[in-house]
Amino acid sequence: MRTRNIPAQILSAKAPRANDVRRLLNLLLSLLVLCANLLHAQVSKHLPIYDAQEKVVYGKVRMADGGSLPELVTMEAICGGVAYPVAVTDTQGNFQVVLTSGGPRFSDADYATSDNAVPVLAECEFRAQLPGYRSQHASPRWLKEMVNSSTISVGTIVLSRPGAGESRPAPPELTSKDAKNAYKKGGAAMVSGRWSDAKSQFEKVASLQPEYFGAWIGMGLAQEALRKWSDAYAAYQKALALQPKAADPYMRIARAGARTGNWKQAAEYSEAAMGLDPHHLVEGYALCALANYKLGQVEIAQSSARAGLKLDATEYPELWLVMALTQAQQKRYADAEASLRQYLERVPRAQSVKEVRGALLGLQAALAAQ
Repeated sequence: MRTRNIPAQILSAKAPRANDVRRLLNLLLSLLVLCANLLHAQVSKHLPIYDAQEKVVYGKVRMADGGSLPELVTMEAICGGVAYPVAVTDTQGNFQVVLTSGGPRFSDADYATSDNAVPVLAECEFRAQLPGYRSQHASPRWLKEMVNSSTISVGTIVLSRPGAGESRPAPPELTSKDAKNAYKKGGAAMVSGRWSDAKSQFEKVASLQPEYFGAWIGMGLAQEALRKWSDAYAAYQKALALQPKAADPYMRIARAGARTGNWKQAAEYSEAAMGLDPHHLVEGYALCALANYKLGQVEIAQSSARAGLKLDATEYPELWLVMALTQAQQKRYADAEASLRQYLERVPRAQSVKEVRGALLGLQAALAAQ
């Protein structure tokens, strides 16, 4: 995304005219596309890498209370403020991520670190993604191993449920030996990127024990990886029917809606998820805020963003971008400027840094002209 030139009229010291305000809003609205990429991740199998040698990053996810993972967990890499879905764990929490030069690349000139030598990959952190849970982050220290090793460990990432004494209902157990084996094979196939094999194994589990919630979640994840969005939606609907009071399937349907541009679906299902679990779903508030802004529901978008920031002002910094968009549309330029600064403070090497700084200049000029 290229930085837009700031209109000369906005940068002048004269009182802003209607056209100037519209141009400023257009500049800020260019951040909306950016928000969508930040919040819902790019559909990509690989992280960007700056050399031609393929490497494998691996690690493990475990529960803070020592219990079993309730279902398969999606792994994300946060690079320059963008969340990339890069892997899915197996039933034991193991995951691996293939770094390859065949994936999307960043421009060193645009996104280099301070020494102008290593692209934004040097800033990447890994986190686990499971609705209603919080994840530790694996810091960029793992990058130091890349020079002399083709396999890099990020160690163990712990998932915890916020709130003392709160937990989700335990899923039903797999009672069939064949179903257990198929579920384990499905998880292993997801780790190695064999999405079709994984889908087949989860379908086998569902045929043997259709009441098993995890089988439908696994099937949905496999269908998403295959980009079969309607099939993923159908699988998550099956999971929802099994556990209608769990926020998890609602969030997965909302996220799938956002990735396919179905903002009504994203808004409705994220709102339903938050109604079921209002104290833990920071991602839900972020998704709800963006979806409602896309639908023109500015007040709902701002309310959702504010509620998400109240829960956690750091885990989803893109909430500050949504706040800036809504505040600017309300002509609250000082508040919008403050929100953009909050975002840059949390993601100083964001891929969006040029756009955000350009918007800041426009807001500062508008404030000076008032």
